[in-house]
Amino acid sequence: MYKLLIVTESLNKNKSSEGIATVNFLNAIDTDLFEVYCVNYEYPQFQVEIIDWINPKINLIQVKNNRIDYFFSKLKKVKNFFSRYLGISILKEYRVFRLKKILESKFGNYSFDLIFSRTVATSICSHRALVDSTLINHNNVLIYFNDPVPFSLMPAPYSNGVSFNPKFDRREIDHVKNIISKVPIIASPSKLLNDFFVQLHGDYTKPTFTFPHLYMGYDSYMEIDCSDYIDSSKINISHCGSLFAERDPSTLVLAVGKFLEVNPQYKGKVAVNFLGPIHPGHVSFFESTGFDFINVVNKRISHAISLALMYQSHLPVLIEASADESPFMPVKLAEMIGLGRIFLALSPKKSETRRILGNDYSFQTEVMNMEEMVSIIDLVVKEEFDREKELGYIADLQCYVSPKTVNSSLKQLIQN
Repeated sequence: MYKLLIVTESLNKNKSSEGIATVNFLNAIDTDLFEVYCVNYEYPQFQVEIIDWINPKINLIQVKNNRIDYFFSKLKKVKNFFSRYLGISILKEYRVFRLKKILESKFGNYSFDLIFSRTVATSICSHRALVDSTLINHNNVLIYFNDPVPFSLMPAPYSNGVSFNPKFDRREIDHVKNIISKVPIIASPSKLLNDFFVQLHGDYTKPTFTFPHLYMGYDSYMEIDCSDYIDSSKINISHCGSLFAERDPSTLVLAVGKFLEVNPQYKGKVAVNFLGPIHPGHVSFFESTGFDFINVVNKRISHAISLALMYQSHLPVLIEASADESPFMPVKLAEMIGLGRIFLALSPKKSETRRILGNDYSFQTEVMNMEEMVSIIDLVVKEEFDREKELGYIADLQCYVSPKTVNSSLKQLIQN
């Protein structure tokens, strides 16, 4: 039996997409093949007391936030002082210090076949703690990135590339380069994201590995009553999950409005649903349109209900930022493929989403491509497409997001 240590910073699947991704990854591991230890250190805002959605055979060690964690997370003036004048995040530095001590005290004398470090957003605290610890001296370590770091290197429109704190960003870049230089291989959920980190580090011979986000095949969503969220008598076009400022839904809404203007017989029969926390700017736009087909539920929705809503909608929608490129693999993409439903992907032409879906999937276009969006909506609402062909194409992609890939990939990394 192989022995694994997984270091994580998010297992809260109801408040973080990385939490969902990490939970799926852990639950995909075959505990008959691997003895798994997991150390999890949530950020204070995501702290959860009881985590009962992890395979109980996994040895879970929760590092609870203490008074110092909460103190550093709340004092904005203190954080700004350290960040501006010293180029550090005092909360991050404390997390790295504390996690390193815990890892060394609990596992300093252990030998693992693989240590797999995951982070959340642009944190990298788990990576820093691990590569600075003594564990790296006698263990095979894999570092897994899920976002560009630092934030100023995020693609537009999340960042305009301008650093508001050059000293802090230089330190973060140095940390990333140090992390990459100390491990034999890096990984991410996206080939394009791997390419980003290789380019940032400058060693184009650095091996990379892609662990795509997964769909775990939960069946409970089929039985969930979603009548509080959508009207099942209508043709539901639904975006489920957080709708950030950078994810612009306006063209989708206007495209549905244009379709209904040309096809008035469908008025009252189509609903566009936005289900989850929504940026105030988008809420204002929805209200300004006067369209009665828009349904907004502006609150956080559990992961299970989100899956049910996607499954029970005629056309679930994935919205990425309107940009020239996107290196991210959205967790929602794995879920939509796994659900085996027709869905609409709104993403840049150069994106991990497009790379995975390929050119043959019919229901994808750019976020601002009104003409193609209207055509897709027309096909779906009127059901004038080859459903069997499109569902077959999605079925062919399901092996890519299957949990079975995790175990074969872990074995490959250990044996090589």
